[in-house]
Amino acid sequence: MGVKVYWRENCGECKIVMKYFEQKQIDIDKIDVTYDKERFEEMLRLGGIATPLIVIGHQVFHSFNRLKIDKALEDIYGQVVVSKPN
Repeated sequence: MGVKVYWRENCGECKIVMKYFEQKQIDIDKIDVTYDKERFEEMLRLGGIATPLIVIGHQVFHSFNRLKIDKALEDIYGQVVVSKPN
């Protein structure tokens, strides 16, 4: 289990998502699909048609919804993961 983020260059929302996980001190598997056809097809198989595509455990998120993602993180880590202050 863990967290995967499928992203691509020049994706503003992708940068926001990665910053979100960084603030929560959660390691993520960053999968760049910009030029990697095999990884892009992997993302498509998961139902993704755009980036960012976020996979937490067995849950797939097609958009960045903080409440749903916080809940999924809570399910995996067993507690609420609070963002660290800047």
